[in-house]
Amino acid sequence: MRLVQEPQRLWPRYLRDFLGLARQLPLTLLAGWLQRPYLGSSHVASVMTPRAMHAYVHGRLGSGVAQALQEASAASIANGVVMVVHIAGVRQITAAGLGALMGVRRQLLDGGLALSLAGLQLRHRILLHAWCANPLFDEWDSSADYGRFVVKGLETTARMDLRGEPEAVPAQTRLRG
Repeated sequence: MRLVQEPQRLWPRYLRDFLGLARQLPLTLLAGWLQRPYLGSSHVASVMTPRAMHAYVHGRLGSGVAQALQEASAASIANGVVMVVHIAGVRQITAAGLGALMGVRRQLLDGGLALSLAGLQLRHRILLHAWCANPLFDEWDSSADYGRFVVKGLETTARMDLRGEPEAVPAQTRLRG
C-alpha cells in the first residue's frame, strides 16, 4: 500500500532491504542448521602461561559457562596477559554464549588487553559471520612468536612508540570496541 502511495521514495529502500535479506538469509539458515542442540555437560578449563590465559571450553558455549569465562578474564587482567578461548571442543554456541564472549571481550578491552579465539572450525566461522561477529575477535596462532596475533597478509612485525601519544591506545580500543 505504501509503495503504491510513494513509489519514488520507498522503491529504493524496499529493494535494498530485499537484497540484503536475500544475501543474509541463506547464511543464517545454514548457521542455524549447523548449530544442532547439545544437551551434554559443559565445562571450562583454564591454564595460565607467561604470555596468555587459555580457557578451553568443552560442550556448549552458553550461559552455563559465562561465570567461568568471567573468572578467567579477571585472572587474565590481574596478570596482564591476553586471553585465548579455545573453542575446538565446542559443540554448540548459543546467543547467550556469544553474549558472554562479548562481555569478556569488553572487560579485557577496558583493561587494555585482547581476547582471541582458537580452534575455530568451519561451522564456528559460518556462525560468527552470520551473526556479524567475526570482525570482533582475533584468531590465535599457537606457533606465533611471543604470543602475537595472526594477521593475514602481514609478514613483518611493526612496533609503535606510544610515549608521546597517550590517547592512541584508548582511541584504538574505542575503534575496535
